Amino acid sequence: MNRTAKTVLGVALVAVAAFGARMLLFGPSDRELIHQALDESIVAGKEGRPGGVLDYLSQSLTVNSEQLVDRRQIADFVRKAKPDVTLGPISPEIQGDMATVLTSVQVRFTGFAMSVDKEIPKVTITLRKESAVKWLVFPASQWRIVSVTAPPESLEGLVPSF
Repeated sequence: MNRTAKTVLGVALVAVAAFGARMLLFGPSDRELIHQALDESIVAGKEGRPGGVLDYLSQSLTVNSEQLVDRRQIADFVRKAKPDVTLGPISPEIQGDMATVLTSVQVRFTGFAMSVDKEIPKVTITLRKESAVKWLVFPASQWRIVSVTAPPESLEGLVPSF
C-alpha cells in the first residue's frame, strides 16, 4: 500500500472514531431519547410498519404483568390494524436505566372484524435503556418499552388476545 492510500485510510479512521466519540459524549439526553422512542414507534404503528414498532419493544415486554412472547402476532396486528395511538402529556421519571411515563392513551384502529376508538386513562409505560448499535458499527443506548400497565377494565375488548 502506498503512502497516499495509508494517509487516506488513516484520516478516514480518525474521522470515524471522532464521529463515534462525539455521538457517545454529546448525544441527545435520555429525556429526548424517550420521546423519540415513543414518537417513532407511534408513527411506525400508524404506517403499519411492524419493524419500526418492534424496534422499540423489549424482548421481555409485559402488558398488565402478562409476558407477550409472540412478537409475530404483534407484528401481524400492527401490519393489519395500523393502530393510531395518541399519548397525553409525557413527562418521564428517569431513575438510572429505567424510566416511567404516566399518561393517557387514545387508541384508534379498524381490523380483526372490529373498530376501536377508546381513551385509556392512567397508563403507565415503563422503559429500560438497553444496549444497541447505531449504523452497524457504533455502540449506543436505546430506550425500549418493557411494560405497559393500564386499568384492566379499560382494556376489555380493545385488542384481540395475543
